[in-house]
Amino acid sequence: MILKIGTEGTVHSVVRHNDKYLCNFCMNEHLFGTYFHHGLQKEMTYCRVCLTHYATTENYISSEDIERQKELIKLNIPFELTDQQKRASQYIVDQFHKREESLLYAVTGAGKTEMMLQAVVEARSIGCNVLITAPRTDVVKELALRLNDYLPCTQIDVLYGGHYNITNSRLVIATVQQLTMYQQHFDLIIVDEIDAFPLNYDKRLNRLLKRALTADGTMIYLSATPPDRLLQLPHKYLPSRYHNRALPVPKLKYYRVTVKSLSHRLKSITDTTLIFFSNINQMEQLYDALDEAIKQNGTVVYSDDDERHDKVAHIRAGKYKFIFTTTILERGFTKEHLSVWVINSEQFSWDALVQIAGRVDRKGSERNGTVYYFHEGVSAQMNKAITTIKRMNRKHEDTLY
Repeated sequence: MILKIGTEGTVHSVVRHNDKYLCNFCMNEHLFGTYFHHGLQKEMTYCRVCLTHYATTENYISSEDIERQKELIKLNIPFELTDQQKRASQYIVDQFHKREESLLYAVTGAGKTEMMLQAVVEARSIGCNVLITAPRTDVVKELALRLNDYLPCTQIDVLYGGHYNITNSRLVIATVQQLTMYQQHFDLIIVDEIDAFPLNYDKRLNRLLKRALTADGTMIYLSATPPDRLLQLPHKYLPSRYHNRALPVPKLKYYRVTVKSLSHRLKSITDTTLIFFSNINQMEQLYDALDEAIKQNGTVVYSDDDERHDKVAHIRAGKYKFIFTTTILERGFTKEHLSVWVINSEQFSWDALVQIAGRVDRKGSERNGTVYYFHEGVSAQMNKAITTIKRMNRKHEDTLY
């Protein structure tokens, strides 16, 4: 069902229960405001999370059923899947038909996007509505670009903040934050990067996910760094990247960052280099202090940057030699001849460090790119990240013999 807010209906948009408010549209339970409405001559409470939809105690949610429709989708994948990808693809198909919530635990660069396609094709062939979702806009945009190439004759609705391309809601790629309009609508939901911020801590987003699924629908999770709770589900582990090369093992280097030392390092880079910071103020201050001759080869990208999407497109096109960024680019970004540096890596969590390292050597016919964890003292999280990467590589090597 598609949900809408209006003046008619049987369910109020915002309700009060046991002295607590709940927004029935976005599932918010905490952020509300109250004011005196002079037109109605009464107090009105509104949801502060979905302000643009204006959910209040004085309006209603209505629902509309969308007729299910079978669709024969033709896949256009210009290469043959690896044996591992074929097995994983069949696993997702089987779990969908069994209606069993499951996890695909695959190393970064395993080719998860290609693995989900056959399940999408089979679900649509029997009239099921399908959602592919992720918590990050950049991941959703990357998925949309690739699925439009693989499914060139298929209508795909793409939803993320500021972009609402909605036609029939039968095959949707969206950030989890945009699922407010769906209730028991999707028969198959594939959640990419289930462990990523903010989905990994925001219970409201998890409630939206569950509400969007039909009563007998199937939820499939994809992740390279799944939380322990998901490992309790039926799951399949994929230790190899699609090109059959091991994950790059990060190099540790003690380094106290200064403008002078950073400038020297930036002059010597050859690959496009993503340089990750944990602190936006530090990142901007260092970038602003660089000589103009150095800055003309780089840029800064973070979540609140109004030009972020254009900059990411320019990075993919090879316009910049270096990019100062935050964990906003730790996932959903792929480019050949890419290296990464992590500044003050002791301040990052192990899963973020694994994901960042996973940006490197994802594409190309031969190994390319390097990973540096710059630090002022090795942390337990750094050690866990490197141990995890080496363990994955050992499992990959076992598959070769």
